[in-house]
Amino acid sequence: PDMAALTQSGSVVLYLTDGVSLLDRSRKGLPERLAFELPDGTTGANQIWLGQLDDTNQAPDVLAATDSGIFMLRDFNPETREFAASATKVVDIGGDPISSLVVTDLDGRGSKEIVIGCDVQACIIILALNEAGVFQRELTLDVPSASLLRAHDLDGDDFPDLIGGGANAFW
Repeated sequence: PDMAALTQSGSVVLYLTDGVSLLDRSRKGLPERLAFELPDGTTGANQIWLGQLDDTNQAPDVLAATDSGIFMLRDFNPETREFAASATKVVDIGGDPISSLVVTDLDGRGSKEIVIGCDVQACIIILALNEAGVFQRELTLDVPSASLLRAHDLDGDDFPDLIGGGANAFW
């Protein structure tokens, strides 16, 4: 997939360009659109992430942050135009809307952690893979604001640093 979107009705939408850039003026028509439903009762479209959660294969994964929690679609197969399995809930954070989402390898061990910003509770939650391959809460930190989160190596130590902020704070 080349682009992903999350709808208010609880669908993940992928757009496949099939080798022709969206910005290429010679493109004829819109890219192929594929929709994948999240479980019934899923509401809110807060954040979406498209990338690889691990190095087990080259297939992209999607994380969709909704008011109902974070859902994961794993291992997209471009031949069949399907994911390996239907959407599964990664975590339920108790109804607090997820305001921001970052996926990065915080500790340098090769697997990625999911960092969730919850602006209402003014905290970030870090989820890490356990030995069973399931994401679990590793750490919860109170922060001044969690509307926006980004990860970047600011100090040159080869580990991503978290940058956060919102209307009234930057940290």
